[in-house]
Amino acid sequence: RYAEIVADRFAERALIAGCDEARKISAEQGSTLTDRMERIASVLARVEQQRKGLGCRVPMMKLDALRQASQSIRWLVKHVVPAESIGMLFGGSGTFKSFIAIDMALHVAHGLPWMGRRTDKGPVLYIAAEGGAGLWNRIDAWHRARPGLRWQDADLFVVPAAIALTADAWRVVDAAQAVGATPMMVVVDTLSQTYAGEENSANEMAAYLRELGLRFRQLWQCAVMLIHHSGHQATERPRGSSAIRGNLDWMFGVHRDELEMLATLACQKQKDGELFDDATFQLSVGQLGKEDDGDDITSLVARHLSTQDEINRAAQAEAEAGRGGRDQKLMALVDNG
Repeated sequence: RYAEIVADRFAERALIAGCDEARKISAEQGSTLTDRMERIASVLARVEQQRKGLGCRVPMMKLDALRQASQSIRWLVKHVVPAESIGMLFGGSGTFKSFIAIDMALHVAHGLPWMGRRTDKGPVLYIAAEGGAGLWNRIDAWHRARPGLRWQDADLFVVPAAIALTADAWRVVDAAQAVGATPMMVVVDTLSQTYAGEENSANEMAAYLRELGLRFRQLWQCAVMLIHHSGHQATERPRGSSAIRGNLDWMFGVHRDELEMLATLACQKQKDGELFDDATFQLSVGQLGKEDDGDDITSLVARHLSTQDEINRAAQAEAEAGRGGRDQKLMALVDNG
């Protein structure tokens, strides 16, 4: 950010000097108006070139270079989340989207396969814009459900504050640099708590996503995952402007049937690959201890169900517990003809 300020001030001084030179040229006697205008245009072009620099030229590739670039796509989660991308995990209230996001983040931080797919192990930066106290319980419960893993070994950094990322994403970068962190994944939980604009404004939303691309994705060459709510009327798409889908590399929706402790993750966009099949996650309650008044401290833990048998057993358990959702009611009617 400091380097950007220095560059901007240099450009301003160059512009002032160029305008002074143009003023002198315009007042010269003995040369034609056309000649003076051409010289002034040359001065302003020189100033513009100094501002842009050689690194800002439009890239141009031959086909062999384009072919190599297309084959060098890296994946944070193989064929699920590209390594250098911006995506979204959205769903309605109570669909367990944050628990699934934490599950993905911790699998990356520990270098464990997620949904049966290989992950590229690395640091994860989690922006907990709704506060970090509840996040700790979820992380603690996740590790207690996996006795072989220690939370001390998770390469996870947390920003427990709401930050308007359109204007202040550089502050997050500054904080990461201060502790020597170079994240491979950034989780923004949630978009609405880090976005100060109008959700239905295409221009403001596009500017927000461009800032995340510049500050996080391009700087760290990492994957950025936004957690967002679904639309009020249309649960199959995220809330807000249509610019959201157009500016994302991938988009996952989370759905839940009524009171079931099961959630379905559906891939709705994957720019760099094919859509993967729906995945099912089961939520269980983890016991963390006792409060001062004796009440239990608990948190939910998400676990991916990798086989159809696991999904069937979980659905049967939900039905027996009286938490069967619409799918179970529908199938009961179908069974009866």
